[in-house]
Amino acid sequence: MKGHPMLTIIHFSVMAALLIACLSVATQANAANTDWFRDAKYGAFMHFLPGSPEGLVQVEKFDTEALAKQLQSMGVKYFVITLGQNSGYFNSPNAAYDRYTGYAPGERCSKRDLPMDLYKSLKPYGIRMMLYLPAQTPNGDTRAQKAFGIAEGPKDQPIDVVFARKWAEVIQEWSDRYKDKVSGWWFDGSYQWVKFNDDIAKIYSEAVKHGNPNSIAAFNPGVQVIHYSKYDDYTAGELNEPFANIPTSRWLEGSQWHALTFLGQNWGQRNTRFTDEQWAGWVKSVVAGGGVVTLDMGPNYDPQAGPIGAIAQAQVDQIKAVKAAIRDVAPQNAPKKLKRSDSYLGIHFDFHAGEDCKEIGKNTTRAMIESIIEQVHPDYLQIDCKGHPGLSSYPTKVGNQAPGFVGDPLKLWREVTAEHGVGLFMHYSGVWDYEAVKKHPEWAAVRADGKPSTQAISFFGGYADNLLIPQLRELSGVYGVDGAWVDGECWASEADWGEASIAAFKKATGFTDVPRKPEDAHWREFLDFNRDAFRAYLRHYIGEVKKTNPTMQLCSNWAFTDHMPEAVCAPVDWVSGDLSPTDSVNAARFSARYCAHQGKPWDLMAWSFAYVTGKQGGQKSAIQLKQEAAAVIAMGGGFQAYFTQNRDGSVRLGEMPVMAEVAKFCRERQAFCHGAKQVPQVALLFSTVAHYREVNGLFPRDLSRIRGTLEALLESRQSVEVVSEHILKGKMGQYPIIVVPELEYLDPAFKTELAAYVRGGGHLLLVGAGTAALFKTELASAVKAAGANPAATIAKVGKGQIIATNAPFSQAYISNRTAAARDGLNGLARQLFPNPIVEVTGSPDVDVIVNRLNGHLAINLVNTSGQHADGDPLIIKEIPPVGPFDMSIRASVKPVRITLQPGGTALDFDYRDGKAHITVPKVDIHSIVVVE
Repeated sequence: MKGHPMLTIIHFSVMAALLIACLSVATQANAANTDWFRDAKYGAFMHFLPGSPEGLVQVEKFDTEALAKQLQSMGVKYFVITLGQNSGYFNSPNAAYDRYTGYAPGERCSKRDLPMDLYKSLKPYGIRMMLYLPAQTPNGDTRAQKAFGIAEGPKDQPIDVVFARKWAEVIQEWSDRYKDKVSGWWFDGSYQWVKFNDDIAKIYSEAVKHGNPNSIAAFNPGVQVIHYSKYDDYTAGELNEPFANIPTSRWLEGSQWHALTFLGQNWGQRNTRFTDEQWAGWVKSVVAGGGVVTLDMGPNYDPQAGPIGAIAQAQVDQIKAVKAAIRDVAPQNAPKKLKRSDSYLGIHFDFHAGEDCKEIGKNTTRAMIESIIEQVHPDYLQIDCKGHPGLSSYPTKVGNQAPGFVGDPLKLWREVTAEHGVGLFMHYSGVWDYEAVKKHPEWAAVRADGKPSTQAISFFGGYADNLLIPQLRELSGVYGVDGAWVDGECWASEADWGEASIAAFKKATGFTDVPRKPEDAHWREFLDFNRDAFRAYLRHYIGEVKKTNPTMQLCSNWAFTDHMPEAVCAPVDWVSGDLSPTDSVNAARFSARYCAHQGKPWDLMAWSFAYVTGKQGGQKSAIQLKQEAAAVIAMGGGFQAYFTQNRDGSVRLGEMPVMAEVAKFCRERQAFCHGAKQVPQVALLFSTVAHYREVNGLFPRDLSRIRGTLEALLESRQSVEVVSEHILKGKMGQYPIIVVPELEYLDPAFKTELAAYVRGGGHLLLVGAGTAALFKTELASAVKAAGANPAATIAKVGKGQIIATNAPFSQAYISNRTAAARDGLNGLARQLFPNPIVEVTGSPDVDVIVNRLNGHLAINLVNTSGQHADGDPLIIKEIPPVGPFDMSIRASVKPVRITLQPGGTALDFDYRDGKAHITVPKVDIHSIVVVE
């Protein structure tokens, strides 16, 4: 076997016979599970072979972190390491091997689980791990040979199915332990003359796929690139002289074309034998033909020479030359980037550069950016360029730079994302800018006490024309970024008592007195004036940028969402917001339902870490972020997650595997969610007019009078949409029921339209005494008949009906989620709306969203169970599944089929009385019932 003095030589006649035998085998189906392998292009191989008790000590000293950093610098996407070979010593514990041989734990199999530690070091860089193992027991250990029942002696021995089943127990123990931590296996010594055959290959293949069904395997017949076994997912491809071997196709009879050769003078050596140009040229040719190359490099065993397990610098440099030829060259036909309007999945990074940031770009590398992209496969990256301190994290020529840079990191971000067809958007703090107002106090908003704001700009100053607009133009024109997510905008805006603002207010209103506090005359008018000023500022800077840079895509964070609940009146390209880092599921439930109806593409951002004032809870789990994502994508929107950057602007790659898992979850659902529209069922009014009358800031969020009502209806499995007046006007008839939560005021014309909606056959549920009082005329006869202070008033109005409750509901329900309160509210809603299109019975911990996508009903079920609303623990590691659920779906004709997605599981259903009846066994996080 390779790397051993007794390397077996296969004679030409045997090779010819083997080739003929292989050619006679019918062509196999292509191994689709090798797509990642093909995309990796090239990887590294290492013979790390302890051959004695002293060698096992070296296993303990192996520096996996040092090796992982080298591999990242070389751009490799997978790494193959030997579990063991001929000596009988192994790099990982294995109880099955010890049981058969009688060796004590740690006597032949190392106590340290080196592959497991390697995986932990490689994973942050997005580098996969593969394992090497002989097809038989170590041929240098007669005790092992005897124990497994094959002939003894220091050479490769014949094997059979009986032996293979025993050896497969050893293989499977490792496979079951590592699961998907190991992506592939390379079996050496699978020679024809030792009687290796497809029956044995099948046994080994089943063993490695027992722990990971997607694992790939190859069986080495000797020095050649051929399709050898029908169980070869890829060709073993051992080569001594590689350069004459170039694939003409990705496939060799169904196996992925792959070659394995050594970089040094022989296997496991640390020197070099060919030039950089020779290696780069050959690997480039192989990759162009659809093939994959693995290059063997020797490990360091001498602690005086460097970390144990590290690769020689000469070999590192040669693979960097390969990287430069393969990965560092922009493809001639780079993939086309998606517009933000078409995007679905992204990652947001920011670090709000400050005076402490003196080496921005020092650790921002091509490999880092590629690792993010290749792990997560986002549609776009959104990175920091100016945070709230106001210091730009790129070497701007028109703004206020952070103290120091190493190169131009933004240029590198743009180059790499463009090469990969990934959009690049900027995190840019707009209204909130400490540096701008410090340098230009005349740009600051003036507070009621006459002092300038330390953070918020005035909409009547020179900030937009002198800094914001020039800098956005620079980002687009000089760097070619795709757009900006402008943060610190509506929610950071302050009312302005500066001279220019006051003069404009007096001119616009005719008032001579200017209010300073809520109890002063014209307070609401003053806030409305300042809101109008923000809208004008937004229209101005977006319009000016688009005049000169029409492809620049712009969004103002939280504008035209539930933070600013009104019709879109500025040319934003999409709407977006970042969810509260705690109780994020409930935040997403509300915000997603509002954004879905604003007539713009939209996405919401989850924080990847938990945080409350004075307490940071650390990295959220993948399952926690999946639940937050589900609440967003189920409503048809896009999803992004927020990760902080280091103070030098680099990214903590160790956090990316969590995002990769969340991204996979989202992608599996994209075809069934993205762009879906809700089927009108229950409309919950979020009144723009009432909201702005009740708050004492410009755009604060106050959902206290509505959120509890929404959550109670959702937990009653109602399909609810949150809409403002501009959505309902002229469209009320689409909704079987409209719920008006607690408020004190409605625009008279809108209230009149609601009353007409009821008279025409609509159904109105009014929550709270103040809301009911607005409809006292419509409720008068019913109140008179019911007597004094009824809990609920039911009134027939024209063809429709109104039910009004007198008790407040929302805040009480948030504080104490009782089943009685929830069932009471739902009972009133069901009295008005007894026949929804979808009825679900079962746990209250599931949101039901009835969508339509591509002409089909898509019924989303989102598991909302768990402690996400508690505030502590901040990190949720387990979310219990919910179910089963019985579901009935109204359908005028019998559906052709009903499937549970993702996965395409066909659901049995019974069609009767105009309804399809199904059972959904459980919902782990998010499932979609698709009706065709």
